[in-house]
Amino acid sequence: MTRISRSPWPGPGPRLKSPLATRHPGRKIYRAGRHIEVQIVADEHGNVIHLYERECTIQRRNQKIIEEAPSPSLDDALRQEICFSATRLMREIGYTSAGTVEYIFDSATKKFYFLEVNTRLQVEHGITELITGLDIVGIMIDVALGKKLPFKQSNIRPNRWALEVRLNAEDPKSFSPSFGPITRLQVPMGPNVRVASGVYEAGDIPPYYDSLFMLLMTAGADRKDAIQVMDRSLGRNLRVRRRQDAPAAAAQYYQAPLVHLRGIFDAVHRRAHG
Repeated sequence: MTRISRSPWPGPGPRLKSPLATRHPGRKIYRAGRHIEVQIVADEHGNVIHLYERECTIQRRNQKIIEEAPSPSLDDALRQEICFSATRLMREIGYTSAGTVEYIFDSATKKFYFLEVNTRLQVEHGITELITGLDIVGIMIDVALGKKLPFKQSNIRPNRWALEVRLNAEDPKSFSPSFGPITRLQVPMGPNVRVASGVYEAGDIPPYYDSLFMLLMTAGADRKDAIQVMDRSLGRNLRVRRRQDAPAAAAQYYQAPLVHLRGIFDAVHRRAHG
């Protein structure tokens, strides 16, 4: 598989000659590429089952920041094809436990291309749990104990839509990491909201690790409902405040930016089907 370079432009962008294409004319650039990954679980008894896909196209600095399941870029036929491809691959290599098969999807040609296999539990596994009702961590433990998967492929029927955003402790102007004590923390709670957090009020955000400090997941009957719950959680229910250690610095508020999620997701969806 050749390296893929995705355009950083939100729209078609300027028509520039790509240095990658200049140096390697045989390699393609997918300007409307989509990052699709399929969640797989497999046991030691030959059972390999997919838990459908997630889309992680919205990224910054090669880091996923918004994920959703299922993908809005795939129709039912493509969904079945890409999930079957992932299942067949993992069966052929004799994989066991939970893993993810990742693809780049070219929305212009409706073709997908293999990227890699992640042989671990991924941060975004929570939204797959939300749409399937399964405990992937529990499944991994049972498989490690030699147990069979307690379900068949026909039993997996996603019945909701789910989103995840990654919240990072960063300066909103420079996007540089911002560490120190948290003086106030109000975590979103309520129906259809799931939070995975590594911080607490009066605790510290350390400078030694990634700036990610919280995963916020929401679910709904459909995509519109899931976005509305996320909109409410980010815009009204989340508050993070940290006072700078420097004596001359004023208090700063690190509230998750309300980035008009509905517009972002709809724009991505339109580009995928445009």
